[in-house]
This record gives sequence, C-alpha cells and structure tokens, in this order.
Amino acid sequence: MCPFDSFKKKKDKNDVRPIGVPEPLYKIVGLLWLDKTDPAAKKLLRGIQFGGNFAAGAEALARLFQIEIETSPHGEILKLDLRNFFNELCRGMIVDDAELADPLFALYVAGLYGEETTYVYDPANTDARHFFDTRWGTVQGDVLSARLAALAILPAQRKLFSILRKKYPQALFSAGPPPENEEKIAEACTSRLSAQDKEELHELISSLPNMEEILQDERRDSGSNSHGLQPEHVHISLRAFVDDQTVKVPRLLSEKVERLLSILFRSTKTEFTPAKTL
Repeated sequence: MCPFDSFKKKKDKNDVRPIGVPEPLYKIVGLLWLDKTDPAAKKLLRGIQFGGNFAAGAEALARLFQIEIETSPHGEILKLDLRNFFNELCRGMIVDDAELADPLFALYVAGLYGEETTYVYDPANTDARHFFDTRWGTVQGDVLSARLAALAILPAQRKLFSILRKKYPQALFSAGPPPENEEKIAEACTSRLSAQDKEELHELISSLPNMEEILQDERRDSGSNSHGLQPEHVHISLRAFVDDQTVKVPRLLSEKVERLLSILFRSTKTEFTPAKTL
C-alpha cells in the first residue's frame, strides 16, 4: 500500500497524480537492479533513449540535434509528448518488456507491478479516507520508473525504424546500431495492436511516399538543383527523453510519421498530445 497526500486544489481523484512512498529497502534494491541491468539497457536503448537513468542524457540529446541541424539541414523536427504517460502506461507492457534487459529483472518487476496497487487518498479538512486500486502506470518515487518506461516503449520505437528502414533503405538513420533482434522487439509492438489498428497501420504504410517524391519535395523546399540532394542525404531520426519523442524527418514524411507513432504507441495504451514543429 502506498499512501499519498493530494494537492489541495485538486478535487477530482482522476486529476491527482499519486505520489508513492516506497520503503527504503525497495529503493536500495531498485538501485541495485539499475546497476545490474545498465549494460543491457544501454545496448538496447542507445541512439534512441536519452532518459531512463542515463547520465547527462538531456545534454547529449540537445547536442546531437544541434549537430544534425548544422550538418543535415533538410527536413523538419517534430516534438511529441505522451499525455499523462507515467500514469497511463500499461503495466503488462512494463512487466513484459523488462525481460528485454534481463529475465530475472522481469520476475522482480512482476512482483512490483503484476498486481493492483492500492492508494490511500486523504482529502484535506476531513476525517474521511478513500482507497482505490490501479493496474496502470508506475509509482512515483520508484527509482526504476524511467528505466521501465523506456523499455516498455522500445518495441514501438523499434517498429517505427523497422518500417522506415524497409521503405527507405538508402536513407541515413540515426537510431544507434540496431540490435540483432530488432525485428523480434518490433514484433512485440505489432502483436499488441488491435485488428483495427493493424489495418490502419497497413494502409498508412502503403501510402508512404517513395524516395523520389521525398527528394523532389526537399529540392523544391530548399531550392537545391536537381542533383544536389541524394537518397543518402535523407535523414530520419527519433530520439527520446523517456516520454518526450523528438523526430527529424523529411517534410513530406512529417505528418505520416506522426500518425505512425500514434498508432504504434497504442500498443502501450498511451496517447500523444498534438505534435509541435520546432
């Protein structure tokens, strides 16, 4: 049981973010698991995820985009933020995808997130006490939250790159070296989508522009001559700081990729706020 105090001005319990107070022992064990899974997590997440308990991740993320803008000015940068992410993330995904780092880690996580968490809500200026259960989200205060969240959304991220690599094999991708089991990781995302989502995904993939259409659009937009931009200059990247997803793609792909991510992230039961063009 994790007690918490609500914010005084928030009356609706659905508008209150529960603040867990894990026992010190859980924090110590969590820190030990962070250390044990660090090599595997870095191998899985490198090039994509800059949050999830990695040192100086925000600075590295900002610097990489600065370099890319200077060296590859073509395309657009979109920022997508997952709405109420840590509260709405499906716990089934949290448990399943912890296994990507270590099967024993997944067993430990199942003990924490495999069952409902009961929260205690003590309204201000009243003696009433309310209890409610949840099977969603991580517990704030859990030192594993960011690492678990990063692993839980990895299949959706890898599925995006799997789709785009097949469609544009000559493009320049910034996603770190793909793991040997990228297709297996990506398939975990597909298997969690509904039949309707899969149909929508298939139609969207079929509607993606071909490389020549992208090049022609980029040449018109940049004013380059017809030989100035080649397929290997087309740059596609997705980098995340846990729930914040930042994408750099050709202008003709920006809307399509936003829709692709929206569908793929349904596998985690989360939704994006409207994208911002940077």
